[in-house]
Amino acid sequence: VDEVDGITGATNIYKRRTPDDSQTTMAQQLPKRIKFVLDISGSMYTYNRLDGRLTRVLQALVMLMEALDGFEHKYEYSVVGHSGAASAVLLVPWGAPPATRMDRLKLIRKMVTHSQTCKSGDHTLTATKRAVADVTAKAADEYFVFLLSDADFGRYDLTGRDLGNALTNDPRVSAYALFIASNFQAAEAIKEDLPPGRGFSCYDTSKLISTLRDIFQASIVFSKHAAR
Repeated sequence: VDEVDGITGATNIYKRRTPDDSQTTMAQQLPKRIKFVLDISGSMYTYNRLDGRLTRVLQALVMLMEALDGFEHKYEYSVVGHSGAASAVLLVPWGAPPATRMDRLKLIRKMVTHSQTCKSGDHTLTATKRAVADVTAKAADEYFVFLLSDADFGRYDLTGRDLGNALTNDPRVSAYALFIASNFQAAEAIKEDLPPGRGFSCYDTSKLISTLRDIFQASIVFSKHAAR
């Protein structure tokens, strides 16, 4: 991916996209724990030349890290990748986000290299189950899991119902799936099998950052109202 240097340098653009502070101060006792599960499979690298999907995921991750920087007292997050080779490639450990531009650059290069060299297969379901279990390993104000997938389920006998069960396995966790796919019918079929409000699609990868940001912010606001 040629844009890795530019992606990691977009500090000023992403800084102003931090969550509205007025929405996150309501009697919060502990940080919210958030697990991001990103697709870094071989297909993400292969099809990047066609629709820029991997580049957009890298941009989205930088946006998230920049947006959450300085909000450690409110949000604790971890990032893992899933692919045909693994269900939880550790990218950002809990409480230890990349501190510098060079650290972010190394992280993005790691993601690109993994996507470029990993074997075919799919660990989406296992990755989701592990993320839901891991996010609750420590006491928190709320728990969130955000899964990004290219929705290439057909070759691996996976269904939206399977994924829905994994997303809703723990009622304490608000878990969501965002599908980055050029196959509209496949992604919509998966979404239809998911519980209402748990699945989203992004077919124009140029809109991935804004779509992910909207899901992230809306889910936090929604969880506040549901808890009242």
